[in-house]
Amino acid sequence: MKLSILFLFLFLLMGCKSQSDVEVKNPVFKTELKRPFDNQGEQEDYRAQEFFKNEYKKLTYAIYDGPIIEKAATEFIYDHKTFRVLGVNDTLKLIYTKGILYPQLINGYTSVAHKTNKELDSLTVIQRYFYELNRGDDLRVSNLEELKFLSDSLTIKRFRFWLFAQKDSNPKVYFFELTNEKAKETTSLKDFIENSKLTFFKAGWIII
Repeated sequence: MKLSILFLFLFLLMGCKSQSDVEVKNPVFKTELKRPFDNQGEQEDYRAQEFFKNEYKKLTYAIYDGPIIEKAATEFIYDHKTFRVLGVNDTLKLIYTKGILYPQLINGYTSVAHKTNKELDSLTVIQRYFYELNRGDDLRVSNLEELKFLSDSLTIKRFRFWLFAQKDSNPKVYFFELTNEKAKETTSLKDFIENSKLTFFKAGWIII
């Protein structure tokens, strides 16, 4: 009987160890940023580093599988929701034209019917804010950049961008990660994005 209990204990112990081995580990960075900071940019980079340390959890997101309409090279329409992307080059634009990032990741697939001017006037400021956010008619994206200091892996690239909802005066910062398991040292950024998957996406904080 005692021997059976001992075997059961060892089995459970091994099971616990196996589960801990597959838990998500905090990312390792090329350079560990530390205080003090010389400027606001360094402080924002430090916050980004700590955000990934505390919030990172790898999860593969689906590519947007509907039609994507591109207007004037800066506006991308995904069904009834829109991204207006400012200051992005042709390579980074692939993130939007390939459906890696799309508005439904932020405000869901729900379609909110248009309200009349009279109905809009009856809403409180907060109600109107969430109505416009959920409609997703005009989400503006700017300051998209790769955060090279946040990855020491050839197969992982991490990014940051600012998102303005309609009539927002202050943007919210978002972070995301692209993974391309076949990437090598010679892989260009364009080829990396072309064959990548979105493996992390989360809102950070409001930029003041």
